[in-house]
Amino acid sequence: MKIEQHVSPNINKGRNGFKPDIIVCHITQGAFDGAVSWLCNKKSEASTNFVVAKDGRVAQLVSLEDTAWGNGTTTDPSDKRFYGNANVKLVRERKTSANYFSVSIEHEGFYEDGKGALTSAQLAATIELIKYIRSEVKRIYGVDIPVDREHIVGHCDVAPKWKPNCPGQAFPFDAIIQALTTQKEEKKLDDTKVRFNLFGTKNVEIDGFIEGGKTYVAARELLESMEFNVGWNPDSKTILVGVKSVNDDARILERIVQAEAGGEDEKGKMLVASVILNRVRDSRFPNNIKDVVFQENQFEPTRNGAYDKVTVSEATKTAVARVLAGMDYSQGALYFRTEKGVEGSWHEKALTKLFAHGGHVFYK
Repeated sequence: MKIEQHVSPNINKGRNGFKPDIIVCHITQGAFDGAVSWLCNKKSEASTNFVVAKDGRVAQLVSLEDTAWGNGTTTDPSDKRFYGNANVKLVRERKTSANYFSVSIEHEGFYEDGKGALTSAQLAATIELIKYIRSEVKRIYGVDIPVDREHIVGHCDVAPKWKPNCPGQAFPFDAIIQALTTQKEEKKLDDTKVRFNLFGTKNVEIDGFIEGGKTYVAARELLESMEFNVGWNPDSKTILVGVKSVNDDARILERIVQAEAGGEDEKGKMLVASVILNRVRDSRFPNNIKDVVFQENQFEPTRNGAYDKVTVSEATKTAVARVLAGMDYSQGALYFRTEKGVEGSWHEKALTKLFAHGGHVFYK
């Protein structure tokens, strides 16, 4: 499988005499790129072996031969991370840091959005990643990691008093274990692939497999090849498909989101993008993205020059693409402002406050 390679300085060389035989799953509480960056920063004093993005990308930060700092337990009974609190028998028996004998996988997401539910792309990538981890651990250490809930666990199982909601109650442990233990007879199309002729003008090849006389391909890959925006709603387990906006509109939206929310997490970026789209749909505002963004006295970055100076990050592009595909957390918000100075502001007096997220407060 394809794995992006990054290097975290937050490691212990080797594994202190242990061999890894537990895989611990986490949720990032943030976007993929931000999580990778933070876990590769010395200041975080944390790391993980792997991070899985919502779109199925996988990054490796720490070698399987070294100790990552993601699952640590302590010998102090007064500490919430005390090994004796663990639900996992092996952690209680070994009476040392679980980092030494575990492999950690972070999953992009926010607990409050889906309680640990994964996108279909994440689930598929996680299954393949665990297959890869088990194969590599076998090759390096001669250890077969059992496929069960004593060896494929959550951070909540290792440190329940410290991280009770990591990765979350909806994390699909059962689906992962079933996929790893069920031997399906399928013909992989590794060489031939599945070929599509789209609208008589474009030929594409999509990875897939045949099972029971039916052909399966990844929905996201096929839809994106047809130039649709594709997103995933983990709450309703629904694929969100939208027509791509004119490129100019998409670029305008990316730039204003970067200027207004470049320092926010993915959800914060998505919320700002959703405010723009909500205005486009509201008869009190212009009916297109460009005119909404450049409406007089509405968005500070278009007045002070920040809009023209920003460099749009990949995280912002991803956030905007998900909003254009139909993902919406905004509750219909039409306005936002920074939290600083919010008391007594026009927004507080004239509008209905909906919620706050990150550094912004949202209104309608």
